[in-house]
Amino acid sequence: MPLSTACVNLCGLSKKCATFTLKGKVMNKTEILIALILIILCAFCAISIVTNKPEAVEIGYDEVEMNVSAYCPCSKCCGNFADGITASGAIATGKLIAAPPCYPFGTIMDVPGYGEAVVEDRGGAIQGDKIDLLFPTHQEALNWGRQYLTVRVERRR
Repeated sequence: MPLSTACVNLCGLSKKCATFTLKGKVMNKTEILIALILIILCAFCAISIVTNKPEAVEIGYDEVEMNVSAYCPCSKCCGNFADGITASGAIATGKLIAAPPCYPFGTIMDVPGYGEAVVEDRGGAIQGDKIDLLFPTHQEALNWGRQYLTVRVERRR
């Protein structure tokens, strides 16, 4: 029986008799209606998944003149916050950057002489275009000193 006949029968517009079975069981009008609704919903969801692609994110870099200093996770550099955990909750290890809130956690910066690193920390004295680079030891942080550099800052649109 064509689907249109079944729909007409379900709507009560025809006296024609239709029998639908699912796995050998005869379906009543309510079960048939529910099955049709599910088929339509599934078809709609499949179309929606195919057509709703995420928007492309354009990634570029801005070059910013920055005051770049260094720190390590010791109490001389971090005071009461020398627990080895950054402001973002990450463990203070490897290459990472402490930057002001205008640079969200996760921002990637490319610092000449240090390389690419991610903003994962904050600091009371870090404001404007000042950043601090994490080093594993206090001596390495002192050796870096303070430098004024052009830093490439990731920009997402």
